[in-house]
Amino acid sequence: MTVQYRRYPSREVYVRVLLAEPRNTNHIEVDVGDDKRSFEMSFSWPKDLWDVDAAYGDVKAAHEATYDLLPMINATRLARQAAESVLHQFKQSPQAHADSIHLLTHSAVPMAQFHAVTTLCELSLLERVSVSQRKETIGFLLHHATSSSSMPSFVASALISTIAILIKRNWLQESPTDRTAILSHITQLASSSSNTPSNLVGIKLLLAFVTEMRGASDKKTRAMFQPVAFHTSCRQALEKDGLVQILALAVHLITHQPSPQALEHVYLLTVELLQWFEAPTDSTSILLAVDPRWKPYLVQASFVQAIFQAYTTHRSHGLWSHTIRQVLILLASVTGRRRRSLHVLSNLVAGSIFDSPDHHVAYITWIFHGALFIFHHPLPSNVEREVIDMCQLTYRLVSNWSSLNDPALADPLVSEVARLSCLLLQSALQDEEGGEVWQMEGLDVLMDAWSVLTAPFATAALPPPPTIQAASAQVVRLYLQVRLRLVCRSDDNDAEEDEDIELNVAKTLEEQLGLVASLARLNAPQNLSLCLSLL
Repeated sequence: MTVQYRRYPSREVYVRVLLAEPRNTNHIEVDVGDDKRSFEMSFSWPKDLWDVDAAYGDVKAAHEATYDLLPMINATRLARQAAESVLHQFKQSPQAHADSIHLLTHSAVPMAQFHAVTTLCELSLLERVSVSQRKETIGFLLHHATSSSSMPSFVASALISTIAILIKRNWLQESPTDRTAILSHITQLASSSSNTPSNLVGIKLLLAFVTEMRGASDKKTRAMFQPVAFHTSCRQALEKDGLVQILALAVHLITHQPSPQALEHVYLLTVELLQWFEAPTDSTSILLAVDPRWKPYLVQASFVQAIFQAYTTHRSHGLWSHTIRQVLILLASVTGRRRRSLHVLSNLVAGSIFDSPDHHVAYITWIFHGALFIFHHPLPSNVEREVIDMCQLTYRLVSNWSSLNDPALADPLVSEVARLSCLLLQSALQDEEGGEVWQMEGLDVLMDAWSVLTAPFATAALPPPPTIQAASAQVVRLYLQVRLRLVCRSDDNDAEEDEDIELNVAKTLEEQLGLVASLARLNAPQNLSLCLSLL
């Protein structure tokens, strides 16, 4: 099926025609401003016209027929504007709060329920609303969320998000005792029996709350009518008291294998918790220096084993397995160094989540050994995403190891980085369709790992060990074969095709070649002979 677009200069009408087989009914989409309409129509094709561009003269009548839709589109636009006007008047009404509650509890129309929730959120964020009034609204919404099982998903999501926003809005005005009580109530819901509405609502609410508290954006600032300083203070207050308790619950749920209904949300919550300690965007660090108070929960072999067990169980589920891999990548990034920054509380003592370097090495080893099976046996149906994520995990393990420079892990890490690099390069060589984009994307990540592994041998002061010399020669040989193949293909095809491939690689070709050159210098005689043989 071919997709073509045409625009009429005389009117702001964009027509999207999905051209199927000739003489068949074709699907037409009309885009007028923000409005989109679709319809089916038939038109004749000359028997000898199979080229899409040549056929445009024959579909011109079909394009022009879309003008007949303009009255309908205009009528729909007017109806929408009228509906927006009514909704605005509803929100300005003195009874809007009570009417919204009535709509939410009595209406069977999903859009009415949705607008009732958004109206309650907007009204409760106004400055004139007191803390006690917001708490009353929070209590009502939370009761409704746990007692109603028939809400459409988009209404339920809006409801959970509204509760989290209102809790945040009150957070700095609540006493420490009240904050603890609020979190205790939510964690009790999340800890309740599996497959119950309360359990799922509690987990989703914790996820929404941590996401809301983690940072400030222009959108959040405008929506809540609060300055950035408010959001920063909320973040610091939760990090000081409450975040550890939420992590403890997430670890408990993962260790005890959550129900399939809750699994994705538990792992998404864990992702949000770990990303709390990501370095600022202007930093080049990929490691996470987490709160030392997380040690009793995070640095546990049983916790890491439970995650790998869950991954093995749900490996074929695309969305779930992706989320679990994100948790593993973040866990591989956890380091022992804790430094003060704008994102760390000023009154929190710097320290390490690990008791000693040996403890740190043991933690890295748990993740490394757990990931070996995935390294060696990628799932055929999901090989691209799985291998690329494993490259990311490997890069983080190597970076983590480099902060310790422990010789015990050097050879195994070099072996696995070389194995993954060769796997990607051999796959690119065997790809007859020329779709090496994902292989080169994964290799690009691994080149960063190689740069870390080879950094101590960048100067002649320290000779590289035999293991890294042999591995580098193998990778350089395969890389040159793949790169030569890409160059040859770019001569046969349009320049745009090669450009599209390069745009999907994170580094430029010059940067990647620079890293490969550094790798080649580790075994200069053998790699020099290889290069001379290619001339």
